[in-house]
Parts: sequence; C-alpha cells; structure tokens
Amino acid sequence: MSVKATLDSTIKALAEANGWLYFDQASAYLENDTVVSEQPALSADLLHLSEDPRDPFYRVQFEVGVKTSNDAAQYESVLMASAVQSRFAVGVALPVADFDFPATLVGELVIADVGSIPAAYDRTAGFRPIHVNAKAYRFG
Repeated sequence: MSVKATLDSTIKALAEANGWLYFDQASAYLENDTVVSEQPALSADLLHLSEDPRDPFYRVQFEVGVKTSNDAAQYESVLMASAVQSRFAVGVALPVADFDFPATLVGELVIADVGSIPAAYDRTAGFRPIHVNAKAYRFG
C-alpha cells in the first residue's frame, strides 16, 4: 500500500529531523518502548482510503499524533503540532512511491485540509491528534 508507506516515511523523517521518536498507531502494541517513553513522539494512522469518484482518484484521511511527556504547559506539544501542520499544509503535494527496490513514483497526494483535534492531557503528558484530509492521484 504505497500511500501508507509514503505517509509513514514522511512522518518518520519529520520526527527524526527534530529528534522525536516515531511509531505507527496500528502497531503501537508492538512498539511499547516508544509509546511509554518520556521522549516526545509522532505517530501515524491511516484512517481512510477510497476511490473518489473512481480509480485513479482517491480520498485519503490520516492522523498524525503528537505525544509528549513532562509538558505541563503544553509548549512542546504546540511546537510539535505546528511542525506537523507546516509539513502537511493545505496545497502541499507529496510524491507517492512504491518503496520496493528501486523505489518508483506511483502517484501524488495533495493535502486538502488539516486541523488539530483537542488534546488528551493528564497535567504533564498529552496526545494531540492532527487530522489530515487529502486527495490522491495514481499515475498510469
């Protein structure tokens, strides 16, 4: 699934560039060390992918989670959310690649809408979901 692999790669690169951890929400139970770590982390979750109205056009919804610990004033959470919203700003086009070697471009994903959902917060740690809607086009 090229869209999922592209999102994972993009979000992981953003996390690594900022010194944050990364985990996939769908397999968080396998990455417990990352989930319970006190280090800030980004997570990814592909929520929806469907033809719109038909192939080669697609509607995509995904969520980028911002996880913090020891962030009582939520400054770190807000800075991380801002970085995510800048990377996935409306109109940004991401090349969709098939990551089999050699990687080949198979389409493009264009961000249509991005917004933050209220954070779950327990006085020191929090999880802030960033919801993103996009349109995708498959080449060929």
